[in-house]
Amino acid sequence: MKKLGVGLTFGILTMAAVTIGIGSGPMAQHFQNGRKPASISNATPEVPESTRLAPSLNEEHLYSFQRKLEARIQGEALLEVQYSGSLKISALKTQSGETRSVARLEFDPQTLEKFEPELRERARLESPAVAFVINKNGSLSEIKTLIAPKNASRLFEEKKNILVDLVAQYAFFSQTDTLGDYDALFTKIGSNRVRKEKTSYHPNRTEIRNRVISSQHEISWNIRGVETVIGQETIESGNESMRMLQTSSYVIREQAVRPSVAQDQALAQLNEADFESTTIAQAIIDRKPAGQKITRKTWAWNELLPRLQALSKISSSEKMKTFYELIRSLSKSPALVAKLEALLRANPKDEALFKLGVGALASVGGIAAERSLKRIYEASSAEPEKQRMILTAFTATDAPITSETQDFIKNIAIEPAPAPGFNESAAYALGASLKKEQDAVQRQDLEKTLIDLLAQSKTNYEKATYLDAIGNSGDPSFLPQVRDYLNSENTVLREKAVFSLRWMPITNVSTYLNQALDDPQAAVRRSAVQAIRYQKDAGQNIEAYQDKIGVCARQDASPELRRQCTKMQTGAET
Repeated sequence: MKKLGVGLTFGILTMAAVTIGIGSGPMAQHFQNGRKPASISNATPEVPESTRLAPSLNEEHLYSFQRKLEARIQGEALLEVQYSGSLKISALKTQSGETRSVARLEFDPQTLEKFEPELRERARLESPAVAFVINKNGSLSEIKTLIAPKNASRLFEEKKNILVDLVAQYAFFSQTDTLGDYDALFTKIGSNRVRKEKTSYHPNRTEIRNRVISSQHEISWNIRGVETVIGQETIESGNESMRMLQTSSYVIREQAVRPSVAQDQALAQLNEADFESTTIAQAIIDRKPAGQKITRKTWAWNELLPRLQALSKISSSEKMKTFYELIRSLSKSPALVAKLEALLRANPKDEALFKLGVGALASVGGIAAERSLKRIYEASSAEPEKQRMILTAFTATDAPITSETQDFIKNIAIEPAPAPGFNESAAYALGASLKKEQDAVQRQDLEKTLIDLLAQSKTNYEKATYLDAIGNSGDPSFLPQVRDYLNSENTVLREKAVFSLRWMPITNVSTYLNQALDDPQAAVRRSAVQAIRYQKDAGQNIEAYQDKIGVCARQDASPELRRQCTKMQTGAET
């Protein structure tokens, strides 16, 4: 994968995370694909038909809830948020005669304190709602969200997003979340208690990988219905540019069951016309129903400026929205690049603004944005961490980098480093840039720079770093240099050399990767399997590895590698 520097991230965990260089690219597109809830017909336990997971028409269930979310990239905290309050679930008979559950939430005082004062009262008063149906097997079969009133604040959508997430957990058997759909193992652990463990995600884009690190969710019920839902999990998510570790936990606990006459009188007035159909993932990312055309206007600078100046005060989803709108506006109006640069340079202490602005400029790309980033880099000479952020932005961007900027980065890579990690960060950017460079002369120049850096490395750490940088390029011209390390006595160097083959054509590297699949060290075999997976995801035919992958699936000493090889073998054969 591409190597990125620490600290270069603008994260929003409500909808997962936005990382610099991904911006409006593949990761963002991944999160914009809603998925319908899956049935649990193949799950180990099935909820008995006599068990009510939703209230009857004459009941209202009151639950307390707590939700915690954390995200880290390369060990650095990206986001840590928590909120709590009450979740009220009642029953509603629609005009068609169907019975749906309707959920509402309220924040407790501690959560309300996180909003700026002028918004607290609106957060307390505004009441989004989610209507849903749970079928007899426990599957969340349909979900609809209350249409926001015309005068609704942005907190209406914020609360609705949280509410939809809680409903998915309350329903429990829905096999979808903000990252997409997944496989799960259901185990009955008592007469009225079931455990669900996520086992694997199904990516809808090959660039995106969501991997389950740990997952455990439990639901229990009594004669009145759902009693508690408790869960915690850690998921790794990202593409070849960056990996995010996302940890979440939640507790939904029954507090009271009371007659429906005690519920909000407005609930009785709701009907089907008040709701719009959605899927869980679509609702969480605030999208319109599938099939409707989504139109967006480009924000003017006078609309963007107040939001950029108040990033520390606005909500997570509003930061995400601002980030995307900034990218869209910069793309439509290049004149805004200069205004954004001036704003960043005028507010050097605003870290959130710096990360968001640099990420937006890198995502847009082009001569104007690149020159702006270079000027900001030079103006940040007293702050090396900010300079490394900019180098990381050049690594992660999907846009091709101009030769002018490549020369700028090359000079950083070969000159004495002003701080640890600078040469390496610049080398990663050069390797990533080389993958998209078409000019033969410029390619040769970049290749020579990386070859020289590898040859001049004095420590194994430096050598491993530059092998990683070479791997970003996918350039088979580096094979003579890589071959020197494929049989190194040092396991780390062998592992990095194998992984550096991941983007190269199979015709050039299949012999070496097949050899690595027999390596005595599991770390090296793992690198080979990962490299082959990258080749497969890039559309290459991996038949050359089938024999060794089959052996790996049957008898590798590592259970993890056996599982990976089995999945790859099945996918290749189908």
